[in-house]
Amino acid sequence: MSPQTNKDDFFTHLRQRKTFHILITGETDDFDALVIDDWRSEGFNVKYLAFGKGGADYVRQVQKVADGMVGVSEKYAIIAFGNPGAPLLTSLRHLPRLAALISYYPPQIPSGQHTTYPPGVNVLLHLCAGSTISVSLRSFVYEGVSSGFAETDVDEFDSVGKELAWSRSLATVRKSFDLENPDLEGVRDAYFDNVGTDPDGSRSGWPQALPESGTCRINLPTLTGGFDREGLRAFYRDLFGPTAHMIRAKLISRTVGPTQVVDEMIISFKHDAVIEWMLPRVPPTGKQVRIPVVSIVAIKAGRCVSERLYWDQASVLVQIGMLDPALIPDSFRTKNKGSIKKLRMPVVSTEQAKAVEEGEDWNGSVNSLVDGMRGSSIS
Repeated sequence: MSPQTNKDDFFTHLRQRKTFHILITGETDDFDALVIDDWRSEGFNVKYLAFGKGGADYVRQVQKVADGMVGVSEKYAIIAFGNPGAPLLTSLRHLPRLAALISYYPPQIPSGQHTTYPPGVNVLLHLCAGSTISVSLRSFVYEGVSSGFAETDVDEFDSVGKELAWSRSLATVRKSFDLENPDLEGVRDAYFDNVGTDPDGSRSGWPQALPESGTCRINLPTLTGGFDREGLRAFYRDLFGPTAHMIRAKLISRTVGPTQVVDEMIISFKHDAVIEWMLPRVPPTGKQVRIPVVSIVAIKAGRCVSERLYWDQASVLVQIGMLDPALIPDSFRTKNKGSIKKLRMPVVSTEQAKAVEEGEDWNGSVNSLVDGMRGSSIS
């Protein structure tokens, strides 16, 4: 074997064995185990360092711990919660192997005139509303939350803010390490291909591969679904499964983010049976229904953890004849020069599905429910 081949094999080995390191640092000795587990489950080597008394000693300790984590040609990312963010934002020049610094709600943000940031370091700030920033750093402001919103073990925890920040942080870390995004589409499709299929190929209405915990589905217009393994089994078996064969879904668009897959689709069916998850306890009408539906599937550590579905329930009710747009309660009727003004409920039927499906080729009218603008063409 030639010396050149040996050299190539050596560097190939280094690339294959490279580990991606994250140092999480917070204010307390015992930090949120769920946050640490989230990062480990994505394949990162994670260590935690407490802030202690802060100051220069803390920065030196960060440098020592971080440098001890990495091997040849490796870098690391730091994720700071609360007070640790302030000194780290002014110390990046002392951390030459740093790839990314993500700071959650730092108490102070240095001004641009006193701080320079290495071009090879991705800096991301997660701030609470009211924070002021005078430097050109990538930052996001979260309304209605307080410091601590991304930590599950404190009173200030906010699940919506935490998950939104998590998605942005994960994307930043992956970019900083030049990591390819995982195949979230494949994870999503593999999971739902299995929905309703038993090992023998028969249909029972629920997936065999449900994880033990941490998975939920909720259909927002009817609040049907399930929030744990047994709840999901019951949903797919008793509510979704019996009529699954009646439903046809056509994918219109798909958007893939760092942690979720968003599908826009057209659902169609003939209402020949009680469809408990969409029209609970409503007897069959024999009517055809076509409705746009949005599905948001969240994925963590290579598995689906939640799905939320949205659709216009008023349009569904109009299509099956359960809601008449012309029937207005008397309290909404107004008199104009002695005559009663004719009103109509601001809902539409199958037109919305046609508008989504046909796009620019749709020959319908927009603004038809708005006075003075009826008949406007979508083009």
